[in-house]
Amino acid sequence: MPENLLFPLVGVVCALLAVPFFRPRLAGWMSFFSSVVIAVFSVIPAVMVLSGGDIVSTPLHTAFGEYQLRLDALSAWFIIIINIISLAGSFYGQEYLGHYPDRKADLKVHYALLPVFHASMIYVTLLNDLFLFIVVWEIMSLSSFLLILFERKKEGTLKAATNYFIQMHVSVVFLLIGTFYLFFLTGGTSFTDMAALPQQAGATNSLFVFLLFFIGFGIKSGFIPFHTWLPHAHPAAPSHLSGIMSGVIIKVGIYGILRVVIQSPANMITIGWIIMIFAVCSGLYGVMLAIIQHNLKKLLAYHSIENIGIIGIGIAMGALGMGYGNTVLAFMGFAGALLHTLNHSLFKSLLFFSAGNVYQATGTVNIEQLGGLGKKMPYTSAFFLIGAIAICGLPPLNGFISEFIIFSGLFKAIHLFGLSESFSFVLVIAALALIGGLAILCFTKAFGIVFQGSPRTQFPKEPVEAGWVKRAPMLVITALIVSIGFFPSLIMKVMEQPLNMMVPVADIRNVMSGFTSTLSGISLMSGIFLGIILVVYIIRKLAQRKVVIAKSETWGCGYVAPNPRMQYTASSFARTFRKLFQPLVSVEKDKIDIEAVFPKKVYSYESHSHDRIEDKLISGPLEKVVKFLGRFRIFQNGQTQSYLMYAFLFIIIVLVLEFFKK
Repeated sequence: MPENLLFPLVGVVCALLAVPFFRPRLAGWMSFFSSVVIAVFSVIPAVMVLSGGDIVSTPLHTAFGEYQLRLDALSAWFIIIINIISLAGSFYGQEYLGHYPDRKADLKVHYALLPVFHASMIYVTLLNDLFLFIVVWEIMSLSSFLLILFERKKEGTLKAATNYFIQMHVSVVFLLIGTFYLFFLTGGTSFTDMAALPQQAGATNSLFVFLLFFIGFGIKSGFIPFHTWLPHAHPAAPSHLSGIMSGVIIKVGIYGILRVVIQSPANMITIGWIIMIFAVCSGLYGVMLAIIQHNLKKLLAYHSIENIGIIGIGIAMGALGMGYGNTVLAFMGFAGALLHTLNHSLFKSLLFFSAGNVYQATGTVNIEQLGGLGKKMPYTSAFFLIGAIAICGLPPLNGFISEFIIFSGLFKAIHLFGLSESFSFVLVIAALALIGGLAILCFTKAFGIVFQGSPRTQFPKEPVEAGWVKRAPMLVITALIVSIGFFPSLIMKVMEQPLNMMVPVADIRNVMSGFTSTLSGISLMSGIFLGIILVVYIIRKLAQRKVVIAKSETWGCGYVAPNPRMQYTASSFARTFRKLFQPLVSVEKDKIDIEAVFPKKVYSYESHSHDRIEDKLISGPLEKVVKFLGRFRIFQNGQTQSYLMYAFLFIIIVLVLEFFKK
């Protein structure tokens, strides 16, 4: 029976039992086969539900009682996303991890854990009971923590993984407090029990329960200011895992927020504006910090925070639509959020895979050291450009469709409410427009400096293009990105069932049909535009087929000996932006050692960006704690006599206290 929700565990069993006994290369393909098994047995019931079928449930008997695995439309939507990106990452990882043939034991552990990580994300979306949900949530966090540690010998990887692990447990603390508080108020421990809150608790308690779960899930999602693990964990992980983490693991947090919003009886207007504030701050702050990054993977990580902000704006719109009783606003908000969740998973995994190709071809992801890779890695360059266009929300790719839906909802909201609400929506529109403009600035810098121009560094080995195993999943993802952009009506039909859970209207098809016709028109015009470009290109090629094209050096403003150092660097490209937003972004510069007015040699020049929120909330307090604890180092002097004296004094103190007690 394909609808049995326990069947995906077969893939986990295969991975744990079989992978350790194979050679690393075979173990990798066995790991991928296990993920295929998990995907097949979870996608079949998910497709059934998304096609309009009944909710699928399977009893789960445990030592602590009987629970239900429950697959509804919202779970099905996220299961599809999780499977697409997990399979793509697992397949890409076969060639990526092939560059570490000497680490056989580490490879086997990594390959065995990938299906466990994959399945844990699936089962997080299937569990309604919060205690069992948190257990699987812990399995997901632990397995991803161990997967991040694969390149633990790299500088900062162990620190980044530990930071991730600690903050995931902070997330669990909030989820547990929320669960216990929910049990105290209602006597239940499931998502559906939240609906009983108004009858047994006041509005304040309902809002407090929501906030506890929002913070818990917000840490996983990467909302500002709960984001500080994300810019470190994503760059530290292997690139195939970075694609999975940015593509889907942070979306599991989005799933949790959506689930709570659907079930929460708290005031939806209050919830909507709370989420909106966090979302707008995340979008703006994330893209601002992305612009000043020199590490390509860290730049992409901050863009994950930015896009989580865009998804959050959609969720906030949906909640506000429910609160104000406006079906159209709720529909557009939730539709934009759900679609951007899928879209971001696609183009962000494509970008991380491209960064992985760059890293293994050059040995670095430092943008300042890269350049001219477009000619040596044309496929990777094309994939990165497509991902960059999509993430900037430019037509005709998928990022434009979801952002257009959110923009449309915001513009409609201006005409629906009073002056104060309308002004607030105008500010959100301005923020979203600024996010899009800054994203274009950031990816113009990233693509232009990494793939265009001349090489800035002479690498020990000439960079070469990635193999077909890496390119195959990237090609599939690209096809999905283009398909959603050109055929948005199809994906809107797939979203009909999860949207029907959020927007309580019987005629949702009528609401969708009117809007999808607009999207189809935009896609048609984009297709015509691209067709015109293609025709012009073909005419140009035919007209110049007999023309001899002369090549010469580009005029360099009078310089007779141009060199790669004369090109724009990542720092110089973003300098104007950094100066403009100096109060919000922080860059630390190392001094240049100069010998004369016209120095013959510059010894060093480095700049490092800082996350002010991380400095204030994490790094600053930790430094004070470490400094305080450092005062007690005098007691740890390494002398055996001192330690014996401490033990003797402890015994004396215990005896004295016991004497006075009597």
